[in-house]
Amino acid sequence: MRRTAVILFLTALALYTPAIWWGLPYATAADRIRPWGSDELAPLGPLAELYSVATRSPVYNPQYPLFQYVMEAGFAAPYMGYLRLTGRFSHPSTTFPYGLSDPVSALRALTLLERLVNLLMAAGVVVAAWRLGSRLWNPAAGIGAGVCVLLLYPMFYYSRTSNVDMGALFWTALGLLAIVECLRDGFTPARAAWVGLLAALATATKDSSYAAFVPLGLIVLAAEALRLRRAGQSWLGIWKPAATLIAVGAAVYLVASGAVFDPARYRGHVAFVLHGSSVPGSVSPFYFSTPATLAGYAALLRKTLGALDASLGLPMLLAAVAGAAFCARYARATLVLLAACAGLVAGVILPVRFVEFRFVLLIAFILALYAGYALSMVARRSPHAAALCVIMVCGWALVRGEDLTLQMLHDSRYETARWLKDHARAGDLIGYYGSPLKLPAIAPDIQIAAMPGQFDPTPPLSHPPEFILVIPQQVFEPVHERSLPESGYLALSNGSTGYVKVRRLQAPSLFKQRPVTFVNPPVEIYVRADRRPGPLRSSTANTATSGSAPAGFSCIARPLPVRMSQ
Repeated sequence: MRRTAVILFLTALALYTPAIWWGLPYATAADRIRPWGSDELAPLGPLAELYSVATRSPVYNPQYPLFQYVMEAGFAAPYMGYLRLTGRFSHPSTTFPYGLSDPVSALRALTLLERLVNLLMAAGVVVAAWRLGSRLWNPAAGIGAGVCVLLLYPMFYYSRTSNVDMGALFWTALGLLAIVECLRDGFTPARAAWVGLLAALATATKDSSYAAFVPLGLIVLAAEALRLRRAGQSWLGIWKPAATLIAVGAAVYLVASGAVFDPARYRGHVAFVLHGSSVPGSVSPFYFSTPATLAGYAALLRKTLGALDASLGLPMLLAAVAGAAFCARYARATLVLLAACAGLVAGVILPVRFVEFRFVLLIAFILALYAGYALSMVARRSPHAAALCVIMVCGWALVRGEDLTLQMLHDSRYETARWLKDHARAGDLIGYYGSPLKLPAIAPDIQIAAMPGQFDPTPPLSHPPEFILVIPQQVFEPVHERSLPESGYLALSNGSTGYVKVRRLQAPSLFKQRPVTFVNPPVEIYVRADRRPGPLRSSTANTATSGSAPAGFSCIARPLPVRMSQ
């Protein structure tokens, strides 16, 4: 048993470790300190958030509760202590370079250390899946469940980032295992305490985890009440374990979420969860974006199914359906975990009326368990058929996961950085749209500027950007950034703005669909026309070391001297 767990854990590390260095920050200026992953906490988020809580600072990130910050800060703190002792972190400051003598190396190392938390948790999730399958069904089903979860497409991404999602999945998977133990062996105060502890840690990592535990908790209470009734005992006997679960869960949550340490931050977090912003009444444009109609909810469910297809792949999704059918026939009680899936749909996706790829991560995890059970059932009946099914289900998933790995290793922005190194000169300005966090590594003597969507000819500028980058990376940006109007993109593309497209870069993929659009986005490089006749070569000079713009041009968005219609 332990050997199987160790093999699965080490296999997970072997599959997930490559590309953990994807998109590390190249921190040559204050606007270049973040990695490429969306909503990553690294490199400074965990340390800054704990500092804000300790000092009751009004500046904080309201997106998430505190626990994942604590986990990642625990891995980062020893390294910061080492920098402090060696004199590489002196005179700490809240402004760039934060007292770091070498912010480029330090922030890259911090990002790797904080991503390591999720790498280890991802391997733990695979082991938890094996244990769940073994306890729900049998050892063969446990191995099938562990392998199917190992090969889930989002596991290849979130194991390599510092997002909260893998941490939430880890604690939730352990919580599901505790609930299965309660259903199998009885709802005792000790088991109730474990459920409360793990449910609290999962919810203190990411709020949406609550939706998985509420329906399962009610099922546990109902099952225990029924067991007591059949034994001729009063159903009131469940009060002690129920009270233990609530007391432990509430106490752990209040501490792990940070509510007891900084109530103001926690209130801001609750406002963000309800409104998409820390400011009450300010609503995210994505919240409630689907109409609250029958057709709207049907469309939302179709999008959820599409996200599950992207997460599992069609063969594994069909295997999960087959596994649920086998359960309905031979092990009906083990369908209980589907209640968590229903809870996530009813408690998270339908209320906010939009769905993202990561919203279905836990649902994909649970369905992968049933896929593993289906493979074990086929193996019992026909080894030859089982071999074919394993190739179709697991082989296909492995190819998809490794394709994502290759895209991360050969992300288009690596080639973009090499091209700019060969062609941009010291003092050049690079314009971009959207967020600077997605930009390739750019030398410190090259400046960057956010571009407006409309070009204005007045007043004329003495130094418009030498280069413009178009890097659409959001799922709603298939061709160009949302901040760049279609008419503006067409004008930029046809050369009427005085720029010429010289490169379109994107590493090849085996698949047209890109569920994780933050990886390997298409990059278009435009060069100002008056730079094209002469050779474009990199300068060996490195005179600019700060984040300031060239004289006469602000790093804030400024118009180009050609009009673009809105």
